[in-house]
Amino acid sequence: MSQPDWLSLLAPLRARGKGSLRSLEQAMRARGASPHAVRNLVYRGVGAEGDRLALFSILRELHQEIGLAPPQAVHSQAPAELSLLGREKRRAYRQFLAGVRAGRAPRLIVTGRAGTGKTLLIEHLERELLRGDLVPGVTRLLLGDEAAPALIEHGAESLRGLHAGLPYSVQAELQAQGAREVCQKLQGVLLLRVVSGVLKGTPPRLPDGTQTTLPDWALRYLFQELPPGVAALLALQDADDLSGEHTAEVIVLKPPTTEESRRFLLSRAALAPQEADEVLRAAGRNLDRLALLAAVHGLKPLPGKRAATEDAARDQQLAQRILADPDVLDLIVALCASLPDGETSVRRDVLEAALGRPLTRLPPHARALLEEINAQEPRPVSRALVPAVRDRLDETALRAAHERAARAYGEAARHDAGARRVLEARRLWHLTEAGAWNDVVAMATGAGSRGDLIAGVWPRVRRQLRGDARLTLAQTTVRHYASLGRYDHPDARDALSVLLEAPDALVRAWARLKLAESAVDRGAFDAAGAQLDTSDVQDALSCGGSEAGASELRADAALVRAAIARWRGDVSGAAGACDEALAAAPAASLDRVRLWRGLIAKDRGDWNEALRDLSAVSQGEGSGHTSDPLLRARARYQEGDLRLRLGQPVTAEAALSQALAALTREGAPADERARVQARLGTALRRLGRVGEARAHLSEAAGLLPDLEPVVTARVLSEAVPVDLALNRPDAGLRGATAALAWLERPSERSAEAAYRARRARYRIALSYLTRGLGRPYLPPLPGARWDNADLQRARELLDNTLAVLGEGADRDWTLRFDAYLSRALAECDPGKAADDITRALELVDHPYAEAQVRAARAEVWLRAGNAERALGEVNRAHTLLRRVALGTEPDPGLWAALLALETRASLLDGAPAGPTLRWLREALREPLLTPFREGVLREAGEALEGLGLAASRELLREVGLPRYLDDLRPADALRQLSFGS
Repeated sequence: MSQPDWLSLLAPLRARGKGSLRSLEQAMRARGASPHAVRNLVYRGVGAEGDRLALFSILRELHQEIGLAPPQAVHSQAPAELSLLGREKRRAYRQFLAGVRAGRAPRLIVTGRAGTGKTLLIEHLERELLRGDLVPGVTRLLLGDEAAPALIEHGAESLRGLHAGLPYSVQAELQAQGAREVCQKLQGVLLLRVVSGVLKGTPPRLPDGTQTTLPDWALRYLFQELPPGVAALLALQDADDLSGEHTAEVIVLKPPTTEESRRFLLSRAALAPQEADEVLRAAGRNLDRLALLAAVHGLKPLPGKRAATEDAARDQQLAQRILADPDVLDLIVALCASLPDGETSVRRDVLEAALGRPLTRLPPHARALLEEINAQEPRPVSRALVPAVRDRLDETALRAAHERAARAYGEAARHDAGARRVLEARRLWHLTEAGAWNDVVAMATGAGSRGDLIAGVWPRVRRQLRGDARLTLAQTTVRHYASLGRYDHPDARDALSVLLEAPDALVRAWARLKLAESAVDRGAFDAAGAQLDTSDVQDALSCGGSEAGASELRADAALVRAAIARWRGDVSGAAGACDEALAAAPAASLDRVRLWRGLIAKDRGDWNEALRDLSAVSQGEGSGHTSDPLLRARARYQEGDLRLRLGQPVTAEAALSQALAALTREGAPADERARVQARLGTALRRLGRVGEARAHLSEAAGLLPDLEPVVTARVLSEAVPVDLALNRPDAGLRGATAALAWLERPSERSAEAAYRARRARYRIALSYLTRGLGRPYLPPLPGARWDNADLQRARELLDNTLAVLGEGADRDWTLRFDAYLSRALAECDPGKAADDITRALELVDHPYAEAQVRAARAEVWLRAGNAERALGEVNRAHTLLRRVALGTEPDPGLWAALLALETRASLLDGAPAGPTLRWLREALREPLLTPFREGVLREAGEALEGLGLAASRELLREVGLPRYLDDLRPADALRQLSFGS
């Protein structure tokens, strides 16, 4: 109800001897209301809503007793702004509401130290906006300390996978994506209060991985990225937190005055004047403390004057008085256990579980410590309440409350599949706080691929565990970081050191093999072999044994031997080691072995077997399939890479995109994601989607700072053909030389560094070839007809590359094949170009490679003027391309090149030009060929020019080109051809 005119209501009563203040105080006491509220309400107009209603009811009854019409309550709420404290808060309140009521989407920032009323301002705005039905929705976000749960509740699903074990750049990506997910779901108004804090235990990070503050992060990623039409108020403690750029007005809130503090206090609690003065002296002008003391006043008498003069003594006495009440003590223990740092509210079911009884069974004075505006998520009346008494609570009682809260989260997780990840993470946190170490170990070891349930557990509990439980958790920790390729993570190293000192020889051998895998991962194959030769490993392997641990050990050792043999170029030895691993592997390790077997089959050119193994792992097919999403993603990447090589870029692009998404989602290392994203860029280039390819290569390069030199060089080098497809040969030269500069740095991956240097020099040759031909490095690409300095340099570099290539390694075979085809393009003499094609044909090992060679040979025959032989090669290439694409889409780049060659050969061979051009136009309607149309039409137009200008114009008219294009060369005019339906 609104504030009545109390003196007007009392006037007719006092005229008849009724309504004295003493009698009203007695009536209030009889009704359970505060007698002290009478004078405050009548003379000051301040008091609690319950006392206001009680006094109004008493006055209604007195009016009826003397025969007067009872006064009617005015139920329209007084404007909420009247109860706010301070001119600045009133200004912010009115200004923000006025903007919303006018249909605008105001953006406002308020700053003020703790206790100035920022949360109070937000609460009043929320209440007014909801009551007025002014906007489609109001979202209140109070972020601080641990901010992730509140964001996840509002849609930040990406934060579920965030944990401290991830690389900094991955943390930054997941945090930014989580903020975007929140923003996408917002509508109406966002009321946001932010203090310092973290996100799932990780510092807020900028895109480059550097740390920032939570207020700065929220300003950049939430406040400034809101959708149009969403109004927002951001409340911060310190104006210095506004480091990011913004255009919003900033209002600085000041602490309330003494009179404003008195009004606030009396609106929250019924106090006599002397009591109110004592509370004000104890709390100062801090609204949080005022709210706390007002709540405490309902429990016990307030601290005396002497205690109020010293903060420490006052806080100690206050805590003693609060905790002396057993019901209040039980509630505060439950709040301390169930309310994680930084959160302002808690699930009701969890709080009641931690309490051990429903909230409805608490006495009123204890329940008054909770605000239940949202009944399902009550919160303490003050954020200062729990911290004020936390250190005085009994640890045994707290652990018991944590254990009960863990059971509540476990039960909730079983019934809520959508929120299971966050609920299980909460359960694990409570189990850790409860000291339920066996349950913690059981939950972490059973987490499978749930890295967020494993990361961070080891350092918290390692010193609490002994014996087998400690070793089990150590192995789980090492497995987790090994799956990420993060063997160098501090937790992984520490857990390995524990395992290396284990009394069980089998456990020590397992740890040695993880060190060997770590060496393989960084390219230190000699170090990997040394670990295999240690007595721990050799003794364990010689003992045999059929238990799962011994089988896993034999399989792991065989895979390390396979990796070493593969590095040495011994493909048959690597395949034999894989067979040993497959025979020894327990069911849980089968897919890991299949992945390695697929890699080695890929190396030796057994494409069908490689695809069978890789697809089985990536699709989770067959017995013993893995539940590890990282392993599936890696198999999917290798499958995409192989399909790219086999001339199936459409299928390859889908596989690589899925692999990249999974690796990002699961927190794979930055260098691995960079490699996959770079390869995806290559697939997109092969599909003619060059702009997308460049964007992916740029993102991959953004993951590279401070990474291993070989990885950086690989990504920079793989971007070169994309720059060349954009007809930027100078950019290609810069990228290739930058890659070479990185490869001069020390690296344990010496063999791969040497190959990457050869590949980078090959791409320098491609850059000169592109500049020499004067055309984008994109099909169709005709060979050279006139020589120049760029083409000469390209041939010299290609000859140098061919001279230093080995014979055995699979990737050197690929580079040799590519170099011969590129050299044929750079060679102006068709006879010499034909020799390069012949050498490339000798290297052919699958139909797609042969189709490429046949197309290249057709191009050389056309340069030599032999249309008939060119058409023969084109036909053979078409047949091979259909065989490659059986069941999938064909390679559109090679397809486009063949269409251009067939058109040129047909026109040179005397075929009717009109039907040939109409046939070409129909063929080019295929959507896959859209990026290549201009190049194909350019080649057809240049061939058309050989028929003479008049004849070519007549032919262009037959395919629908208008007369206003007559001034253009036929090669240019034909590229204007429309392909509308």
